[in-house]
Amino acid sequence: SLTGGTVAFYSWGNTGSVFDNVAVENLATGGTLLTEDFNSGLMTGWSVVDEGTEAGPSVWSAASGALVQSSNLYSLPTDAADITKLGTYALY
Repeated sequence: SLTGGTVAFYSWGNTGSVFDNVAVENLATGGTLLTEDFNSGLMTGWSVVDEGTEAGPSVWSAASGALVQSSNLYSLPTDAADITKLGTYALY
């Protein structure tokens, strides 16, 4: 069982990724661990990590009640089946 951790949103070569209405619950107790609707326009508590090497840097923002990644940051290889691709992520 997990006793701690993080939640993250990942984007690779996807200009205009949108994430909204985050809810993380404790499955054992049903308690709420994190809720975020980004309506404040702030990314408080979120850290951005760029690992991709092409077309960066990433451009994350909290806008219109969503977390948006609006750049095309990616890395090689570009084969969709290859899961080793590095991009960018917002980590809480």
